[in-house]
Amino acid sequence: MPPVEWLMEMEAGLGRQLCQRLSRSLAELEAVSVADSARGQGLGHRLVDELVRSYSGQGYEAMLGGIYTHKPHLAPYYQAARFHVLGPGAPLDLELPVGRLRYPANASMRHLVRPLAPQVSYQAGILAGLLAGR
Repeated sequence: MPPVEWLMEMEAGLGRQLCQRLSRSLAELEAVSVADSARGQGLGHRLVDELVRSYSGQGYEAMLGGIYTHKPHLAPYYQAARFHVLGPGAPLDLELPVGRLRYPANASMRHLVRPLAPQVSYQAGILAGLLAGR
């Protein structure tokens, strides 16, 4: 699902049309887990891969998520799933046709980001290329 809560907070400043476009461009990965008894079998990676395929097929351009800093074992897991893991509390900047938009993070969280579309890229805290073809 899109990062609805954040987009609703941004709507007053960005306008409804841009927020709607972003909601069809950004998917949010949230609360993916595998039962303890099923861990170590690759099920979590298969689940994430299926979500990526599904959202990519629907035209989403990037997948965002977050992990708590008190769960450091999750960073290498998501990096293995081709997500970029930002530092604790580091914001993610979205480079849009209308300018740069900051997706904040609190100190107890780390952003996850994975481009899904070929024109979207991530480097040094900046997700670029969103909405370029829309």
